[in-house]
Amino acid sequence: MKLLDQIKHKIGTWMLASALKKVERRRKVFNIADARNVGILFEVMDEGNFGHVRYFVDYLQDQGKHVKALGYVESKEVFSFLRHTTVYSFFHKSEVNWYLKPDTVDSRNFVEEEFDILIDLDVLDRLPIKWIAGLSKAHFKVGRYDEEKQDFYDIMININNDRTLKYFIGQIKHYLTIINTKYEKA
Repeated sequence: MKLLDQIKHKIGTWMLASALKKVERRRKVFNIADARNVGILFEVMDEGNFGHVRYFVDYLQDQGKHVKALGYVESKEVFSFLRHTTVYSFFHKSEVNWYLKPDTVDSRNFVEEEFDILIDLDVLDRLPIKWIAGLSKAHFKVGRYDEEKQDFYDIMININNDRTLKYFIGQIKHYLTIINTKYEKA
């Protein structure tokens, strides 16, 4: 990472930590069966990675869930397989501000949406995705285990043994199927 990028990342991380203190949301535990609407955050790395996301979105829709997915494209390359739809929207590296906070209508709308469940599929720890996950008003947030993100999520899943998106999605499906919503956080 270049020196300027490191400085931007440090400032962005500090500003995000400050912004997290102001986030207000109604926390509630949801499992797949009880959720009505689900938000998914992900990074688009290639067509294969996007295929795993599409599979997961299809799975959730087959369960009767209303799904919105927001993808981050770090590459300057325009991927021909990406198309904005009512389910999928995307933002690019050029659409983040100096300290790496996304600055698009889609990202602002996504943050404000009160999803029953927000699922952060980012396995690479991208700061623009962290901004959205952290500021989201979702009731129940799910993400990859990271000691530094304990303020972000209500449940974190450790995937250190296999950091592939396919494995992570499988773990999310498993835990969101078995979670008991009768024992909520106080």
